[in-house]
Amino acid sequence: MKRLFVCLSMLLMLLACEKEPVSNKADYSEQPTIPMYSQLLLNGPVSYIKDEIVTRLPESFTVVEEFGFGESYALEYYTRNGEERGSRSDLCSILFTTVCTGYAYFVFPEIWQQSTSAVDYHSEYDNGVRKRIEYSWDESGRFTEILLYENESLVTIAGESNMANLMYDENGFPAIFITFDKEAEITCRNTFSDLDEYGNARVITVKTPNGEYTIHRTIRY
Repeated sequence: MKRLFVCLSMLLMLLACEKEPVSNKADYSEQPTIPMYSQLLLNGPVSYIKDEIVTRLPESFTVVEEFGFGESYALEYYTRNGEERGSRSDLCSILFTTVCTGYAYFVFPEIWQQSTSAVDYHSEYDNGVRKRIEYSWDESGRFTEILLYENESLVTIAGESNMANLMYDENGFPAIFITFDKEAEITCRNTFSDLDEYGNARVITVKTPNGEYTIHRTIRY
């Protein structure tokens, strides 16, 4: 489990629209391990969303993802740039790559309902520094404590030792993405705005070390 050690390569690959094999008939029998409805941070009876993702990384281009949901919010329709892709267990939305460390049900999907804490160990780096992360969360899956250690010394970012205090905005959305690779740092900052009556953000801006992208979201209920 190297959860906070994830780099941004997946995000860059998705935004670059790297070609994936697509079958003649889109298949939705295998659903994403992390439900797509959850990946997209949705609330309420959403039946369809369209994410128009405008990137500046630093070149500008646009990626469009569309999602349709059926009974129990199962994914029934998914396209990228107009091409229907179907579903698979490891399917990730572009948004998910920068919010995937934000909740216990993303980071620990197998255990988060049976436990309220976990420890994540990381292999040694350059100078033999041993790293670990201690997590605690509440019954909703929101983290209450994220502590980063290097050789038993507690790491701070911006003067804060509990990263959970930095994790969320005033509406409970993940405001940051932390990596703990060679050093602990905030590598993405997320802004969720133009909330609708269900609390769904219709504009999402993500700032990364390579630039930023903005999601303009259309939602149907």
